[in-house]
Amino acid sequence: TMNATLKWWIQTAIIVFSAFMIDHHGWWGFLYDADMTKISFIIIGTFVISSLAVGYIGLKNTTWDTIESISNYVWFASEAMITLGMIGTVAGFLIMLNTAFSGLDVNDIRNVQEAISDMAIGMSTALVTTLVGLICSTLIKVQILVYENSTSEN
Repeated sequence: TMNATLKWWIQTAIIVFSAFMIDHHGWWGFLYDADMTKISFIIIGTFVISSLAVGYIGLKNTTWDTIESISNYVWFASEAMITLGMIGTVAGFLIMLNTAFSGLDVNDIRNVQEAISDMAIGMSTALVTTLVGLICSTLIKVQILVYENSTSEN
C-alpha cells in the first residue's frame, strides 16, 4: 500500500506543479474567460475530489469492499468529466448558433465582424470544456490504474 501511496503523491505533486505553471502563464484567467458556461470549473472540482479519493484509497487500509466502492465512484467521476465536457461542447455550439446569426446582415461588414466575434465565444466554450474534460478524465484514470496495478503487484 505504501508503494501505491507514494506513486499517488508523485502524481499529485506533478499535477500541483502543473497547476502553478498554468497560473504563472495566466491560463486560469484565459480558461475563465473562454468558458461562458463555467462547466470547466465543475470538471476541475470533480477532478480534485476524485484525486483526493484516490489518495484516500491509497492511505486507508480498509476492506476491499470499501476500496472497490470508492474506486467505482472514481471511475464514474472520470466518465462524468468526459460527459460534462461534451455537454459544454453542445452548450458552446448552441451559444455560437444562437448569438452569431440572430439579426445578421451580410451587407454590413461591422455586423458580420460582430457575428464572427460571437461565434468565437461559443467555439471557445465548446473547445475548452471538451479539452478540460478529456485531460481531467485521463489524469484520474491514470491515477486509479497506477493504484490498482501497484496493489496487484504486492
